[in-house]
Order: sequence, then structure tokens, then C-alpha cells
Amino acid sequence: MKMLVVFVILLHVSQHASAVELYEGESFILPCKFNTFRLRHPSVLWSRSDLSPPTVHQLQGDELKEQNQRYSGRTSMKTDALETGDLSLKLTDLQLSDSATYTCSVREYGRELSQSDVQLQVKERFPSWAKALLVLLVLLVVSGGLLFHFRQHFMSGYKVEVDSGVESVQLPCKTIVHLPKGTKVEWKDGDSRKVHVYQSSSEQPEEQHDFYRGRTKMERNLLKPGDLSLTLKHPTDTHTYTCTAYNKRGDILMEKQVQLTVRVPQVEVEDGVESVQLPFTTTLHLPQDAKVEWMDDYRKVHVYQSGSDQPEEQHQRYRDRTKMNEDLLKTGDLSLTLRLPTDWDNRTYTCTVYSREGNILLRKQVELRVRVCQVEVEEGAESVQLPFRTTGNLPGDAAVLWERTEPKYNTLHVYQSGSDQPLKQDQDYRDRTKMNEDLDLKWDSNISSIIQRAQQRMHFLHQLRKFKLPKELLVQFYTAVIESVITTFISVAALLLSMTSTDCSTSSGLQRGQMGLSCLHCWICTPLEPGSMQRRSSLTRLTLDIICSSVSAR
Repeated sequence: MKMLVVFVILLHVSQHASAVELYEGESFILPCKFNTFRLRHPSVLWSRSDLSPPTVHQLQGDELKEQNQRYSGRTSMKTDALETGDLSLKLTDLQLSDSATYTCSVREYGRELSQSDVQLQVKERFPSWAKALLVLLVLLVVSGGLLFHFRQHFMSGYKVEVDSGVESVQLPCKTIVHLPKGTKVEWKDGDSRKVHVYQSSSEQPEEQHDFYRGRTKMERNLLKPGDLSLTLKHPTDTHTYTCTAYNKRGDILMEKQVQLTVRVPQVEVEDGVESVQLPFTTTLHLPQDAKVEWMDDYRKVHVYQSGSDQPEEQHQRYRDRTKMNEDLLKTGDLSLTLRLPTDWDNRTYTCTVYSREGNILLRKQVELRVRVCQVEVEEGAESVQLPFRTTGNLPGDAAVLWERTEPKYNTLHVYQSGSDQPLKQDQDYRDRTKMNEDLDLKWDSNISSIIQRAQQRMHFLHQLRKFKLPKELLVQFYTAVIESVITTFISVAALLLSMTSTDCSTSSGLQRGQMGLSCLHCWICTPLEPGSMQRRSSLTRLTLDIICSSVSAR
């Protein structure tokens, strides 16, 4: 009966112990108690039935016997365990393999007096799957870093982007393939033109295409490190370049491609504007004998050399339509102004600066896009109006020609000598076209639309001033709404510079539109007198009102 009580107690203790979470590397005491002080020759055996030999710890007298090597040096019991009855076993440096059921047996003369089981569960501090994941992540990071560092050696293709106007760009080409002595390296563009050839430890410029002559360079001793990169000066074209290495027999050892994208700035304007500027500025010091040449796809647009323009070198299409700034080599402003751009001028323009010897110093491209007015109507409509207005002071004998260019060339309408010219129309458009009867190409007829727009907008500015709004708001309103009208008027008035100037105090010249910009400046600077306003034409009064209101607002 006593043995049964002890077994129940020990079983309870073991169940309590099994609830404790134990981790690798920790220590734990496996509980076991029995009244051994009444026994004359007791012995204690801790065992695991799943091991061979099964002995975990065996104590008989003062000796430790027949222990499984797995627990060598890791188990211990109190020195007075057999005297006190505390037969608990201390297990150190726990391992995952220690998870098992341990049996505590008390014996005397070979007779078993007591037996109790203790469940032990050892857990990983860091699960094996997490360790494997961590190792995998470390390997991925390391391998990714190595691949990124040496990516140019393994990649079969590269992508490079630069802005038009840069001095040079490097086309990368690296390999881990051992290149034998005598290897030939050849760069080609997308049109199969030879960009650069390297053979017999030297460059071969005589094999280059003329377009790339003097614009390419490869590093010396390039065969040793496997770096076949090419430096291309003044890139202008978007191309796919191919780098190929051949042995002496002509077999391909390595081939890689580089996609070069040259970003070209785009300038957009509406069809019908007076002019457009193709921008190009540089901070480089340019020699005074440099030559500046603007070209479209194949024609010379403008040439500047020896301190002046060279109109005789221009293509006829651009004659009297281009202009560059004065002292452009000193200021570095190589921009080109193109007058009266149309959709036929939708092109990519290239500006190249040459030295006296003909070497390229700078090169940049600008893409021009002229947005054409679009009119949409439903099929079957009775008529449609193709709008076109101008503020220019056109001569009375000017001719107006409406043409169709696609899908074939047709003459839609001709106005000349003050009337329509139906005999000059194509047959398909006879009796189908019409222009205003009161068409007048002079100043007085075309300025009315500007006056009307300005009057409407000035009304709102006057109302805002009545409410005493802050000056900042008035300036913002002026800039956003009114300034465009003034700009339009000034651009038209600029045409009058070549005409006879009139004194600011008179009004007859003003009424006929014969006032130059010098008088316009006089209007701004001279205070207004109520009486003088009544003597001036509606155009003069309105223009003066706009300018003075804007000056006052600012």
C-alpha cells in the first residue's frame, strides 16, 4: 500500500514537470523520491527504454555504473541521495534527443521496490525550419550582392539612358570568359555599321564607319580584365549596339548587346504661332572660331561661323526663317529661333559645334512638335469651318491659299486681288468653299477681336479694384487673364517699328495704327490726362488702359 502511494505522488510530480517548457542548453532535475533509509543495500537506476544500453544513470553505493555514452558527464545525483531518499536526477546541457520518458527504479538485492516515469520534452530555441530559412536568406543576400557586383560580367544585354547633349556615354560590356591573345573585338550599331574595332592589341580606325570616326575609345589592356566597354562621344541616336569577341579563326567567343536610349527634349507649339525657340545652352568655354550648325534630318537649317550667320549655306526652306542670338559663343546660348513653324517642321533638329579643325565639340538634339488644329464634324453635316485668324498687318495685295496635302495635293480655295479665284481651285472643291466677304488683310480689320477680348477682361479687373482687393491678388489676376492680351498686342505692334513714328501727343497717327513701340513706351511712362483720353481712338484708349492698369497693379 505504501508503494502505491509513492507511485501516485511521483507520477503527479512527473506530470507537473512535463508541463515545464525546456529548451536546448538548459538544465533540469527529473524528480524521484523513495524512503531508502530503511534499506540496507539500495540502488537507483534511471533508464530510457528506447536506448541501448538503456542506462541513463545508475547509483549503487558510491559508484556510477554502466552509463550510456550519450549522457556521459551530463548527469548527477546528490551525494546523500540514498540516505535521504531524494533520488532526483539532474540533467545538464539539454539536447533535442533528450526528449523521452525516463524511468526511476529503486532496487535492493535485485528486487525492484519502486518505479516511476517522468516525461521530458526539449524544444528548440530557434526552430530548425527557421534556421534553414535564415541560412537560405543569408545565402540569397550574399549571392544577390555578388551577382549585382559582377552583374555586367554575366548579363547578355544592358540598357543605358542619357540626355541628348552629354559629352560622352559608356556602353558596358564585361565578361568572365578568358579571352586569348589575338582576340578581335568588334562593336556594331543597329544598322550593322562598324562603330569600333580592336585587334592585335590596338584600335583599327580604318575599319570604322565615318559616322563614328574620332568618337569612340576603349581602355588599354582590355583583354586581361575582360572589360570590353566602349566610350562613345556626343551620342545622338537611340540604337542597339552589339559587342562581339572573335578568336583568330573567326569563331564567336562572346556577344553582348547594349540598348542605348538618348532622351531628346521636346518642344511643342500650336500651329500658327509667330515663332518657336529650339533651346540649347552650355557652360563650356567655346573658342571664338567655332562653327555652330543646326540641321534637320539632312538639310542645313542655320549656320553660324566667323562671328556671323551664313545664310548662303542654309537650305532654301529655312531662308529668312531662322535667327540666333548675338555673341552666342561668349554667352553659351546656342538656341535657334524658327519663324512661322508648321506641321511640316515636325522634326528632330541637331545642333553641332565644330572646332576650327572640324572636330565635334558639342552636339545636342531637340524635337519640335507643331500641334495642328483639329476640327471634328459628323458625316452629313451641311458645312464646316476651318478656322484661321491672324493679327499680322498683311499687305493689301497678299494672296490666301488653302491647300490639302493628304492623301493627295489639292487646292481648296484661293483669295487674291480682293476676291476669290475659283478658276484656280481643284474641280472637287468648286462651289463648295467660301471665305468672309469682308475679308480685309489690314490692321484695322483684324485688331477688333483683340479689342473685344481685352475690354471683357479689363472689366473684371476694374470690378476687383473697386472691392479694394490686395495688390497681390490683382497681380495674379492680371498675369493669368490680361497679360496675354498685352503680349499679343505688343507682338503685333512690333511690326510697326519699320513704319514712321509719330509724336506721343498727337492722335491722328495712333488712329491709323502708325505708332511704333517707342510711343508705346511713352504711354507707359507718361501720366494720363483725362482730356487726352477723349482724343484718342478706342484702340489707343484700350491699350493705354491695359498697360497703365497693369503697371498700377504691379
